[in-house]
Amino acid sequence: MARDCDRLLAVPWPLLLALLGWRLEASLAATPFTKAIGHGALEVAFALFALRAFRLLCIPGGVADRHFRWSSQTLRTIRRHFDWVIWFLVPVGFVVYAMHNYRHATYSDSLERIALLVVMVGTAFLSCA
Repeated sequence: MARDCDRLLAVPWPLLLALLGWRLEASLAATPFTKAIGHGALEVAFALFALRAFRLLCIPGGVADRHFRWSSQTLRTIRRHFDWVIWFLVPVGFVVYAMHNYRHATYSDSLERIALLVVMVGTAFLSCA
């Protein structure tokens, strides 16, 4: 029974993010900025779910440990990389999606480009590490 519950560990935060994004985007009283925030939350919710699910495959006693018999050092490295992506690249990706959908002449283009540059540098750093 405990193993069945382990499959659901990746769901709560992405589901909450998707529900908040959906409600912000579907609100009748929403401003264009609120709709952009909601759309950004919807866009990164699935990515967050996939990253959390793959990270859970690499926990001690998980699929990668028991089925693939990967070493504990490899699993630790993979979990560290997934943590880094979840805590750094997902929020910056959220900013990219939100600013892409919010067209404000003064802020959106420059902030979107800076955030996209940060995502690209972070991805390059992750691929080298």
